[in-house]
Amino acid sequence: MDRVDYESLGRAWSPRSLDDRLDALAMALAYWVESMSKDFEEAKERALDSQLERFMNPRRFQSVVTPRIS
Repeated sequence: MDRVDYESLGRAWSPRSLDDRLDALAMALAYWVESMSKDFEEAKERALDSQLERFMNPRRFQSVVTPRIS
């Protein structure tokens, strides 16, 4: 069996370039997952703040129809 001469293949392909590409892909995916996690946490906090604001609003106890006293 002939031995592969990586020098003759040139810069286009080598086991090291494949490893580098896989490392770059892994880093990009890790960044994306972390970014999505932060977005989810921020959205959850905003939803909680909105609900607490609605709950603490004193006007929520006022009725929509005001009774008339005759």
